[in-house]
Amino acid sequence: MPPKRGKPLRLYISASEGSIGCLLAQNNESGREQAVHYLSRTLNTVELNYSPIEKLCLALFFASTKLRYYMLPSVVQIISRTDLIKYMLTRPIIRSRIGKWTMALSEFTFQYIAQKSVKGQALADFLAHHPAQGQKEELEVEIGMARMEKNYWTTYFDGSNTEARSGAGVMIESPQGQKWQFTFQLDFKCTNNQAEYEALIIGLEILKEMKATRVLVYGDSQLVVNQLIGEYQCTSENLAMYYVMALNTADGFSRISFVHIPRAENGEANEMAQVASGVNIPNTDHDRVIRIERRTLPALAERGMTAQVSSADITDEINTAEADWRYPIVKYLRNPSGSHERTTRFRARCYLIYQNELYRKGSDGLLLLCPSAEDIKVIMTESHEGICGAHQSGVKMRWLVRRHGYYWPTILKDCIEYAKGCIKCQIYGPGTCS
Repeated sequence: MPPKRGKPLRLYISASEGSIGCLLAQNNESGREQAVHYLSRTLNTVELNYSPIEKLCLALFFASTKLRYYMLPSVVQIISRTDLIKYMLTRPIIRSRIGKWTMALSEFTFQYIAQKSVKGQALADFLAHHPAQGQKEELEVEIGMARMEKNYWTTYFDGSNTEARSGAGVMIESPQGQKWQFTFQLDFKCTNNQAEYEALIIGLEILKEMKATRVLVYGDSQLVVNQLIGEYQCTSENLAMYYVMALNTADGFSRISFVHIPRAENGEANEMAQVASGVNIPNTDHDRVIRIERRTLPALAERGMTAQVSSADITDEINTAEADWRYPIVKYLRNPSGSHERTTRFRARCYLIYQNELYRKGSDGLLLLCPSAEDIKVIMTESHEGICGAHQSGVKMRWLVRRHGYYWPTILKDCIEYAKGCIKCQIYGPGTCS
């Protein structure tokens, strides 16, 4: 039944362990509920790891994307066991895939209604447990159709990094089947992920010079590809500007798709990158000549950009005072490819450099500033006996300091020692009888 404008729609959504389904319905003139459209599909390998409520949010996003024409002009009543709108909008920080879905759903008018009957929900549950066979993976269907079109260019990229040098390999294939292989030796320090981005950006720039408009990009770097398609969030300071530059370069094409493939299917680009970095020199074809071009500057430097969001020198006190607990972490974040202790690499995963300051990632997603030794003394003084201080105990001091957005490893120990050393607390505190 085609929907009638002006009347609210009802959306039943359901998610099982390996698939999702939805049913869009509307009451007719006699008050009976009739189906407008129904959808279902199976989950891919990444989506299988989602929590049950995230699978329901994915079902809502999937239905809104496919049924946008029906849902946009009407009020949509979401019939579900869980209030998804409240869950998505009351997050402390809207980020990752939940944030992406929330922004995409902001143009719709939703109204949550608790499930009371099983009329439409039974069909939605049935669709979730019996998905359509032709919709297992939408991306594979779209890519398969794109490969059949004759006006698509394809490019494969890969990067390689060793202690001696780094390399980038690119293979480009025209719609007519012509192939070009490019090998670049990177004469500057970079990590393996930066080398992957270098290869990707180089390949996209070559395609622009060849006047390509529709491009399929294949790479075996799961991190780079998933960052570009929005599945992963780019939180690394060393990759932030590469990520922005890759997206800006990709905007120059009318249509572009990024696809992650296994390393075995990326053999040509991988071979070119390894040849440039000196990892593997092919000896099977002795008559083959491989031309290696040298790049002395990163792709960012050619456009006047820097590899990190923050400046090179974080703070002079962190760089010079090696006794500072922040020094090894900042040193690692500035140069992850250098020689560092295993404990430092493990600890640095919880830190990042933002606007010339070191921050720790909190469990709730908030960033906690890591102050210097001098600032720590000021913070403890203000929190204990400052304007708003009430001479709290060490444990309460630590809670207040964390609440105000500060962190250092010995925060509890330092707060307890400071409270014990407060003269006023000793004079006016409760006495003990000997």
